[in-house]
Amino acid sequence: MSEYAFLAGTAAFVMLISLVFQVLTLNLTRKNVYLGVRIPEEKREDAELKAIGKDFIKANFIIGLPVIIILTFLIYTFKHIGVFMASVFGFLFIIFMIYYSYNKKVRILKERNSWLNTKKQIVIVDTSFSKEKSGKYIPSYWWFMIPILILIINIIINMNYYPYLPDKVPTHWDFNGQINGYQHKSQLLIYEMPLFGLFITVVMFISYKSIGWAKQEISSINPKESKERNRIFRRVWSIYLIWSTIAINLIFTIANLQVMQVMRLNSTVSMIFILVFSMIMVISSVIISVKVGQGGSKLKLETGEKQSAICNRDDDRYWIFANSIYYNPEDPAVFLEKRFGIGWTVNAGTTAGKAIYAGTILLLLFSIGICFL
Repeated sequence: MSEYAFLAGTAAFVMLISLVFQVLTLNLTRKNVYLGVRIPEEKREDAELKAIGKDFIKANFIIGLPVIIILTFLIYTFKHIGVFMASVFGFLFIIFMIYYSYNKKVRILKERNSWLNTKKQIVIVDTSFSKEKSGKYIPSYWWFMIPILILIINIIINMNYYPYLPDKVPTHWDFNGQINGYQHKSQLLIYEMPLFGLFITVVMFISYKSIGWAKQEISSINPKESKERNRIFRRVWSIYLIWSTIAINLIFTIANLQVMQVMRLNSTVSMIFILVFSMIMVISSVIISVKVGQGGSKLKLETGEKQSAICNRDDDRYWIFANSIYYNPEDPAVFLEKRFGIGWTVNAGTTAGKAIYAGTILLLLFSIGICFL
């Protein structure tokens, strides 16, 4: 397999996983949310709503699959990492626009039938939950000492092997095992790969902490059961983040040991190993999403009677851009659950939320620019 075929195959895999995940997410969200729109739980079985959902699934496959084939062909033809990045982000935009159009249809259906106007809308707050006490919902942060220890070991190994490196150090190999990238010997080589690992570890640690800090969403239908689902949901994903951080640093370690000439692996074997490791991480995240659902909605729990005369407050007015961005300056919470998708998002109405969005956009633009240059 050539390097460009591998690049095209990777893009196809990423796009296909994104497409499948968008389709699966339709039924992984909380029962009182459908395509990002707040609805009464019993309306999930509404005939018109289910028809919109079926059309949404069809549209994703009818539009998404041909686009994947076309973009994969373009990536392989033009053989440029910039085309790879543009194609993947372009595809994500296309499937988002599919979601956008069907989100609008659900909002129109909800408004036309005045679904939430006939119920008492309430907000339930767990007074025992706070940012300071959130640690009981997730594993200890001391687990992050494992990736830190891996990074320290890498630096120690690099310092010992650095004197024996040649003046020009091979840093990249093609699929045939031929060296196609060099770097001049410098002290930077000792810390280069560990610094990449440290950056990833810091990002993952912040994500891990945000799970504990995130605002609780408690169902008014069955608060006790909802809190238990939320607790398990946070714990499962925080464990996943911890082990993903360890796995990523082990991948960096293999690359680092090869550059520092501590070990010599066949480049094809090395790339296949990294690809398999990455696929396991992605597939396991999909499996967790299907088994647990957003907010623990797929967990099989029965811990109390359900109340049908009340519902959660209709907060759609705080969600913009097809209910994908939460903007509420009056809400001090920085992190909260996504409306469509699995995991958490940020409150763009807070100063911290604005900074996170701005930083993410700048990082994406910088990454795309680097790829083209």
